[in-house]
Amino acid sequence: MTRSSVGAEGEQLEAARRKADEILAAFDSVLIDCTGSINAWRHGGGRDLSRLVEEARSH
Repeated sequence: MTRSSVGAEGEQLEAARRKADEILAAFDSVLIDCTGSINAWRHGGGRDLSRLVEEARSH
């Protein structure tokens, strides 16, 4: 590996870290309603995401 390729890889890693920080900050900035989640996440408690899909499309 040449010195320039190590530098480029380091820049890519740093860019990925910054992007990860942005994503985590976005998740931290929203309120998540977990009401009833104990029932939804049990074995066999399927997730119907159609309402979320429609809501996302309407925005």
